[in-house]
Amino acid sequence: FSLITVNADVAMFAVDIPRDDFQIFKDQKKSDALLETVKIYKPDPKTHLTHDYRPGSKLPITHWKLSPAIRSQIGGPDGFYFGDLSIAIHSETILRKNLNIIGVGSVGIVNNFDELKLASDSILPHVRTDIVQYLKNSSKYHITRFQMNYFSNPSKSIYAKLSAGIFEPMFAGFGGEILYKPFDENFGVGIEVWKVRQRSYRQLLGFRRYKTLTGHINLYYQEPISRVLFHIKGGRYLAEDSGFTFNVSRKFQSGLSMGVFFSLTDISKEEFGEGSFDKGFFFNLPIQVFFDQYSRGQTGFGLRPLTRDGAQYLIHAQNLWSTSYQANKQQIIDEWDSFYD
Repeated sequence: FSLITVNADVAMFAVDIPRDDFQIFKDQKKSDALLETVKIYKPDPKTHLTHDYRPGSKLPITHWKLSPAIRSQIGGPDGFYFGDLSIAIHSETILRKNLNIIGVGSVGIVNNFDELKLASDSILPHVRTDIVQYLKNSSKYHITRFQMNYFSNPSKSIYAKLSAGIFEPMFAGFGGEILYKPFDENFGVGIEVWKVRQRSYRQLLGFRRYKTLTGHINLYYQEPISRVLFHIKGGRYLAEDSGFTFNVSRKFQSGLSMGVFFSLTDISKEEFGEGSFDKGFFFNLPIQVFFDQYSRGQTGFGLRPLTRDGAQYLIHAQNLWSTSYQANKQQIIDEWDSFYD
């Protein structure tokens, strides 16, 4: 029998399994022995539509959940730690299998932002350093994201996404992404372009005057033995500086991922300000570790020693490399030991 995994109406991979071998190894869950008999490949984009069994659902459909959320500002002359605790509402409305709307909004509970007064001294466009204004003016309630996405798979190795809406706390707009990712290889090449406008400090539906066009070329390589991912992002950033960001990360079988990054652009140390260049670390923990049953999504934390305006790129949900992570033969082989589970 043949199985095809589909995400956003895009076929990620197919596996053909000899039924006799499946039955022979089933009782003792010998997934490694079964792996030697199966065929794993990337199917044609619409092959899954010809299968006799195609699980369906009534669309549109909305999934939502409530969860606690914390925003933090660490370090600075005003104090070591400032933060707020809120209740976040996460939703995803699937209009069609390849068209969705993602929303995140929060209602504040408690914060200690009153003593936070640090003002930006940046001579670059204030694309990040007005963080104090954003935190203080949105503490009661705010919209973090309201983003529409359309996904496509024009050919076996090419993935595309068009998006519009509120991408992140500070910017909204529209744009798209294209990714070339061969199924049998461990690399990918992508291009993304975004036309965005800065959001108001209140983080509802208002905007500030600053607009810009930002875009990058993304190069990915995942080392097959260690599964360490090397990601180079090069192009034009939100403050209209140009350069590259180098990111090294690793995802473990538990679902935990962590990494470090640094960025260098064409602005001088004086223009960048204290710290000279952007750098930091991050980790993401799968939400399912908190539940008895499987739950999608991750919760994460990242830290930059200093928040500056140089080398800042747009944060948008469901990027193509993450959305298509199963469209890689080595990834399927690495996860195969849990097949019978």
